[in-house]
Amino acid sequence: MKSKALWLLVLCTTMAVVRAQEAKPVEIPRETEAQTVAKCLRDLKSDDVEARRRAAMVIGKYRTPAAEAAIIQCLRDPDRQVRQSALVSLTEERFLPATARMDVFRLLLDPDVHIRRLASAIIPEASGVMIRGPVQIRGNTIIQAGGRRTDSENDEALLILNQALDDEDFSVRRNVLSAARYFPEPLEPERLVKFFKDESKEVRVLALMLYSRAPLPEEQSAKVIAPLADDPEAAVRMEVARLAGRYVKHGDDILAKLLEDKDVGVRVEAVRAYANHLNEKSFEPLKKTILDENIPTDHRRLLLPPLCAYGEQSIPVFESLLKGKNATLAADAINMLASGRHQKMPAAFFAPYLDAPHEDIRKGAMRALNILSRELTADDIQLIMKSKSHEGKMLGLRMSSRLQREERVLLMKDACLDDDEDVRVYALREIGLLKPEGWDDMLMASLEDPSEQIKQIAAEGLSRFPTAPIQAALREYLPNCKDIRVQRMIQRALARRPIPVR
Repeated sequence: MKSKALWLLVLCTTMAVVRAQEAKPVEIPRETEAQTVAKCLRDLKSDDVEARRRAAMVIGKYRTPAAEAAIIQCLRDPDRQVRQSALVSLTEERFLPATARMDVFRLLLDPDVHIRRLASAIIPEASGVMIRGPVQIRGNTIIQAGGRRTDSENDEALLILNQALDDEDFSVRRNVLSAARYFPEPLEPERLVKFFKDESKEVRVLALMLYSRAPLPEEQSAKVIAPLADDPEAAVRMEVARLAGRYVKHGDDILAKLLEDKDVGVRVEAVRAYANHLNEKSFEPLKKTILDENIPTDHRRLLLPPLCAYGEQSIPVFESLLKGKNATLAADAINMLASGRHQKMPAAFFAPYLDAPHEDIRKGAMRALNILSRELTADDIQLIMKSKSHEGKMLGLRMSSRLQREERVLLMKDACLDDDEDVRVYALREIGLLKPEGWDDMLMASLEDPSEQIKQIAAEGLSRFPTAPIQAALREYLPNCKDIRVQRMIQRALARRPIPVR
């Protein structure tokens, strides 16, 4: 019985080992990159269409010179699926070899609509531009890229783009319109005009953006786009306003109409475009719109940069904003004035805003005064010192370092009487360094100030010039001094021979 049980145990163990070996997966050698590329290159020369199609899908994922040359040949393959597979392979990683760019342009005229759609989707890459993530369509946006084309290739690519505008497929036409911004040459304006009546507002906007690049006479362009001022879509009318703003002589009628537009965004864009004409007629709508509290703040902020260009004429408008309740616009106003790009304002203009209720306005005023620091006079700094804010007073004290000694002394003597303890500390320290007439009496009197900090600053200043009266005052103060460092300064001053009083 024991031998039978032992036999059964051995049999079960053997069967378990066999099953485990059978269940173990067989390791298949992995193909190297070089082997994969070599296999694809062989298949691409095959007469078997299916083999070429599979190879085209794979070869585009590799970046070797041989692989790049092969993918270009795939783009020229007589089989549409090979060409399509090659394009799909290239577009998966949004990477396009420079040598393949012209072939992509040529595929915009491919007989197969799916290939034309794929090719039109990567026109930016074919133009030499790498785009990552979504691209927002904005007016007046032109991104130029040479794409490493020769002059003849550039002419060919431009001809293809113009022909692609007549494509029967909407997606191809839209993609061409969207991507033509990345091409250095403008498209034919005659081909673009037909898109002004397209059902898609996106297409109409894109067509207008491209039309603005056409080198046409101003009067001719104005007549063509004028009807679009009545377009039902605000985005289209806004693009019309941008374009009309470029027509200094023939855009006024279009802009005058858009100044009354029902959409606030269009009205503001028309005002902004009109303001760039820099004349008396264009200033009034600009002023009125900026001060209109019924218009959202974000829209009104767009009009402040063109306002700067009106010089002195703009100052009352900026002052109205600074006195208004809109803190955002007030901060923008003072920051623009502080930059001094168009109109340089004196320190006396900014000083009162050191006490403005909003922090951003106060910071703007300080920024402006810092910019003007090299030009400040004693009167300017006196005005700054009248500020009720701690920051304003300290700013004035720091700026006083540029003044003549006599002017600084007068300023510091006044500051010694200020209610702000930090101001008095700064002033006393300067008095101790400048040593004007009566400086020692001022500092000895400060040894009895309620503020410990004031007393310590006074003691420091006195310790540097210990006359007999000063030593007597320091000796009396020493037992009450709580700062060890100041105590040691006093002790060293008391150990010295008294300096003779002049």
